Amino acid sequence: MRAKSINSGCAYIDSYASDVLSGKELADEITIRCIEYHLRRLAEPGVFLDVEKTERAVELIEKYFGFNLYPWQKYNLALVHAYKDGDVLFRQHLIVMGTGNGKNGYISGLTWYFTTPDHGIDEYNVEIIANSEEQAKTSFDEVYHMIDRHKHRLERQYYKSKTHIENLKTKSYINFNTSNAKTRAGKRAACLVYDEVFMYQNYSVINEFRASFGKRPMSRVFMITSQGNLREGVLDKELEIAEDVLNGKNDALRLCPMIYRVSSEEEALDPDCWVKANPSLPYSPTLRLAIETDLASIKYDSEIEENFYTKRMSWPKQGREMIVATHNELMTASGPIDVDLTGMECVAG
Repeated sequence: MRAKSINSGCAYIDSYASDVLSGKELADEITIRCIEYHLRRLAEPGVFLDVEKTERAVELIEKYFGFNLYPWQKYNLALVHAYKDGDVLFRQHLIVMGTGNGKNGYISGLTWYFTTPDHGIDEYNVEIIANSEEQAKTSFDEVYHMIDRHKHRLERQYYKSKTHIENLKTKSYINFNTSNAKTRAGKRAACLVYDEVFMYQNYSVINEFRASFGKRPMSRVFMITSQGNLREGVLDKELEIAEDVLNGKNDALRLCPMIYRVSSEEEALDPDCWVKANPSLPYSPTLRLAIETDLASIKYDSEIEENFYTKRMSWPKQGREMIVATHNELMTASGPIDVDLTGMECVAG
């Protein structure tokens, strides 16, 4: 039993942290360290948890989006409402877990809540960024369709088009962007969402959006992702930074890591351990069925096998059939080229 009595003042934090630290909720060591780090930061002098706003956010998201938030989502939502010295305690949130656990659904509800008067900040603008238009529109479209479903309540409160959603009272908007967008200047975002961070090879797009970021009060960044096949890109660097933060080396970053994974390759084949990478699993029969189907298919398809370990279980693994060059060969072949390929599609054969 690693857990002592936890009394943050917020039931969502206390119950979830207690379950993980006591072993009731099976978790990898890095997840345990994340929660211990969160609790340490919450215990600092001057930290304030706005429980009332957290409860209101949960109420609104569940009411309008029509789903119950999972314990890990409520836990993170409470951390979003932690404040210190007149600003947010955690400026950046890194969420890494198996695919299918509701990262986008959570972000859809959260970013919409940020635009409401209940959040309490006018012009709290949200920019969602991803490498492909399909991925960038995932959460945007969920908000768009939610407003459509509740026209009788919300259509007078929101202006919406296929590219822009705006609360008419708070003047807070949600936009989506792709990595090859031509215009990024003049952004007035208070919240940046980088979706599927494992696909980012470098920080060029991230830095362009960050250049004009943070001018609004309580600014926040969310990086949400599963693991992926691209190594030594942005995700690996962010995981390295998270290790420093968890080791107490850089509290000034105000980073809030939430990292889920199995603890070994062997655990990926043990259904009892799947919850380590998939915290939504106990509440989602659909997710369990999808994972079981993938497991049954891996012996027939090396690509499914790779995705099962890497994306479902957060345990990066390359199948032998998928490797076309060794790491050393890739490094040897790397070098500057004269053509700007930023945002262009890559076709391999």
